[in-house]
Amino acid sequence: MIEFAASRFGDPLLHATSVDDFDDRLDALTDSPEALYCTELLAPHMPLVQASLPMSAPLLAAAAGHNLEDTQGQVSKDPQRILEAWLDAQRQAAQLMWSTDGTPVSEAPFAGTDLPIEIEKLIFHGLRANFCGLAIEQVFSAGRLIPAWLAGALADRLVVSARQHLRLLASLPGVSVDEAIVPETERLDFAAIEAHHQRAKAASQRSYERARARLGL
Repeated sequence: MIEFAASRFGDPLLHATSVDDFDDRLDALTDSPEALYCTELLAPHMPLVQASLPMSAPLLAAAAGHNLEDTQGQVSKDPQRILEAWLDAQRQAAQLMWSTDGTPVSEAPFAGTDLPIEIEKLIFHGLRANFCGLAIEQVFSAGRLIPAWLAGALADRLVVSARQHLRLLASLPGVSVDEAIVPETERLDFAAIEAHHQRAKAASQRSYERARARLGL
């Protein structure tokens, strides 16, 4: 199934003709019901699979035959540490959610469809990072060379999105992430976020009801 997902959802990114086209393709994947369904099925297995892949920006650059130090510098001072922490946090989260004594997935802070925007954004970054990971798997499994601009786009989006998704993972009870990578000030207070979300929903509902009353509906 991993091979199918890498081919079906990773390969299209490698056929991008420009950075803008790459971003359009990546956005289309995150909006695809088929891709999202497949990602849900793969969720328990992705951390283990990704851990075996050459996920680092330097190795991705080697696939292109170019040095991406400048690009990495714009993304992060230490992309390798971020990627390693992200992979490890995903493994921890998967183990917690699928263990017999762990929190059921349905009770996780990011379960369901009615999510606060802060959490939705970070889940979105997780999807982007995983799709970039699938594309990288295609690069190395096929032993192919890719253009320098495409290697740069993959490395950039992978590290940036992994770093944002890591904020969500680091905030989960039972997941340990070095505070040097994700400081306490960047972690989420789920209770506070949910309370704000419910207040905003209530305020929106009141505004809606007042508008209907003014219209005599």
